[in-house]
Amino acid sequence: MSNNSSHHKIWDINYFDGVLVAARDKAVSFCDLTAGNDPRYYPMLMLGGEARTAKPRFQLDGVIDDVRIYDHEVPMDDVPPAAPAGSAAAAPAAAAGDNSLPLSLTAGAVTAPFQVLDVDLQAGVVFRQAAKVFTDHAAHAEIKVQSDKLIVEFICPVSPAHPVERDASGFWRGEMVEFFWSPDPAAQNYYQFCCNVSLRRSDAIAWNGVGKRNNNWRSNFEVQFSETSSGYRVKMIIPLSELGIEPGNKSKVYRANFTRSGKSAGGRSTWAAVGQNFHNIDAFGFVISGTLADFLDLKFAELKQRIAGITLNEQLSGKLASLERSISACGNDPAKFAAAKRHMENFENEVVMHSLAGKKLIISQPDMWQDDIAPSLLTRPVRSFKVRMAQNSIAFLPFAVSNMTDRRFLCRIKCMDTFPVSRFDNAPAQRFPLDGGFREAIPHDDNSGKSFYDALAPLPLGQLLRVAPKDTAAVWLTLSGIGIAPGVYRTNIVIKSATAGFDNEVIPLEVEVLPVDLASVETDTALYNYIQSRFVNTFSADPTELLSLLVARNVNYLYCNVPGAEDMDIYPSFDADGNIGECDFADLDNLIDSYIRCGMPKERIKLWFYLAMDYPGYCLKSNGKTFPFPKFSPQWQSAFAGFLRQLYDHCQSKYGISPERIVFCPVDEPQGDCDNQESTMYKACAFARFIKSVAPQARLMANPFSFSDAPLHRKNFARLAECFDILSPYSGQLTPGMVSYINSLKFKEVWTYNILQKFHAPYAYCRKLWENMHHGFSTVSTYWHVDQSDGGDAFCPFDYSGSRRNDYATIFADFSGGRGILSRRHEAYFLGSQDARLITLCRRLAQGKPEAARIESIIARGAEGDMSIIDECRNELLTIALQLGNR
Repeated sequence: MSNNSSHHKIWDINYFDGVLVAARDKAVSFCDLTAGNDPRYYPMLMLGGEARTAKPRFQLDGVIDDVRIYDHEVPMDDVPPAAPAGSAAAAPAAAAGDNSLPLSLTAGAVTAPFQVLDVDLQAGVVFRQAAKVFTDHAAHAEIKVQSDKLIVEFICPVSPAHPVERDASGFWRGEMVEFFWSPDPAAQNYYQFCCNVSLRRSDAIAWNGVGKRNNNWRSNFEVQFSETSSGYRVKMIIPLSELGIEPGNKSKVYRANFTRSGKSAGGRSTWAAVGQNFHNIDAFGFVISGTLADFLDLKFAELKQRIAGITLNEQLSGKLASLERSISACGNDPAKFAAAKRHMENFENEVVMHSLAGKKLIISQPDMWQDDIAPSLLTRPVRSFKVRMAQNSIAFLPFAVSNMTDRRFLCRIKCMDTFPVSRFDNAPAQRFPLDGGFREAIPHDDNSGKSFYDALAPLPLGQLLRVAPKDTAAVWLTLSGIGIAPGVYRTNIVIKSATAGFDNEVIPLEVEVLPVDLASVETDTALYNYIQSRFVNTFSADPTELLSLLVARNVNYLYCNVPGAEDMDIYPSFDADGNIGECDFADLDNLIDSYIRCGMPKERIKLWFYLAMDYPGYCLKSNGKTFPFPKFSPQWQSAFAGFLRQLYDHCQSKYGISPERIVFCPVDEPQGDCDNQESTMYKACAFARFIKSVAPQARLMANPFSFSDAPLHRKNFARLAECFDILSPYSGQLTPGMVSYINSLKFKEVWTYNILQKFHAPYAYCRKLWENMHHGFSTVSTYWHVDQSDGGDAFCPFDYSGSRRNDYATIFADFSGGRGILSRRHEAYFLGSQDARLITLCRRLAQGKPEAARIESIIARGAEGDMSIIDECRNELLTIALQLGNR
């Protein structure tokens, strides 16, 4: 900062994370703040959080110990060293806090001491600084290549006052060290090697993306434990072939992280600043296959290649030459490495601003399923949009609107034919027939503090967009091909500026609706949620808006929750002999009638009940009243059989819902040995046999959570197949062997279910449906949970109740007001459900034809892909369906 009589200058953040956020001339400086004479506008220093940087970052979790502010760009030789986060005994070879180190094939490298995370007293709001005893005993790691192995060693000092826990109730309890490795900084796959020091047990996991475990992968790594006078060491010996390391290739860059957890570590500690979620792979540190000089030379060559087509002014040309000289002078000096890397990033940001100079508004189309959508050297303005879609389907056209100025920008967006924008309000009444409305993806945080775009909020008036200075807005246009004839439809996306000095934008849009009709393919969608029963029957708000969100996304299964609960009080009265009275189906009728009013065809509706038969008092419990006879006594069985008869008769006579459209889940997540009478697996089978004995037409679903290829679980699944119609295994544990075995058991239907949260990327939701189709399962792939957060607000990740910090919701719902909006993750799931319909159609058309094998190959690729790969696979299937349909 500077302060003199003619000029004040304040940097909101001076090159925070390599990004200059704002620089304002004639602004108030901190030294102008005097007691009793405060200026009207205060200067602001913001670290993390909602800073509008070129790349959204995660929030700082903890206590800030030190802040340095400069009034000039600091030469790299003058950057003071960062204070070490622990004892000097670790002797880090890489600068602390830089999260980059060289992987020397001979000498290896030593990390800085791990950062011991501050204690979270109130979720994401109040922190207590980590105790000095733990920062003084922070772990560090050493990494090197020996022959064909990667050696990773954790050196973990332990304070005598806080010894290592020797007992742990499970693998993920007690003292842990973990090593994370990503072979490609641009990819989503990574490996996790973990050791429970308390149990002296280890495990290794391959992830195809956050939350997507590769159950085919097995590691041959070894672990060695040793006690030391000051603590302990853990050595991991990992084959290079497992990690994608190429010995001798000095240009390779990898990503990695090292963590330690447990009471002797002071809680959680980490080398890379990943926040609360150790699986935040975008924040992993870098590992370099060659030397520091090799890495800097490689990055500088890549930078020069990126800016090759840009004419630099004299000032930037001089900075480039100076930067090249500085990098050459760095050599392998770790003290200069971090500053050199940061100055390259700063220079690139300056070139971005220079290359975009004069462009006040940029309409671009980066990967809108990701979160890094701000302009870069790769940004090119969009000249036109083209979309290809099936008949009777939904497509999305997302694009970015970047405001490059220091002024707030306001505009209106419409789909309209060539028409004078001065008559924007008088555009022809006939809307573009595929226009399903514009929405903005709202950036907010997940429970690790990482910023991402998720909630999709309709624009005011359906067209009003506001973009802050130097900010980028994510805009999503929904294109609906429902009831639209095949053909090519053309219009323009018109962005009419309401801010002086900004030109209007007119971008041609062409939508090709192919004669590939998905209306002929009906598939089922079932999702765990509280909107359908709990909200409809216990809240006074109008349910239309929330139910319509589910209807519009083809969720045809009504999750009726637990009969007898407050929101589904449908059990009959009964006497001590098991004789029952008439059931009051008002709660069920209210739900079905509401769903029909919101547009779901009556003939598409299916019902899904959770009976909770293994819980005392449930299953004939009637809204707080218990039955006057023992559970499963002859009286109880008579009463329950009478209830089933009334339920089937009522649904058939009033709505035409036949018994095969009603599904019961007797026990949630049955586990254990099916021959052990105390296990929930045994009870689930026993309850299922009883229901079948009194109602052979009943459709029953079992959802075992914990299983493997072990003989016990194969036996359990075979037993389930004897009495259940539907199996719904947890997808995270499915191996090819279990998939093959499940299919051999000939269940009438196989669903899957998933446990996904806000930190999972959209592709994780979309490809669940591709996985189901690849496995030969049904189109039902449920996940927990559509509308539930453990806090009071799905937008806020820091208001959790107690120790529960789950944020499942893909619909941002306000039950008290009956309002809600969808999310980018839910729309990705919906695309997957449409893709399942397209796959079903392609298989139907390709029966007995050569294209069948190619279709299966495309499905397998989509089941492992991100959104860009899935988009490619979808287009390939559309082409095949078009060709097969025209024969």
